[in-house]
Amino acid sequence: MTKNPSVRTAKHQNGWQVKTEGSSVHNTQAEANKVARQIAINNHTEHKIQG
Repeated sequence: MTKNPSVRTAKHQNGWQVKTEGSSVHNTQAEANKVARQIAINNHTEHKIQG
């Protein structure tokens, strides 16, 4: 079984970025964490917060 990559939330020049296979930028860390946590749950992997 291939291990799913972790999902990361990191500071970005335009806000907070959710980093995974695709990425998105959010205005607040809370918004980014909410999205990243759900992606991690769906992918059965970890959510790491950098910042």
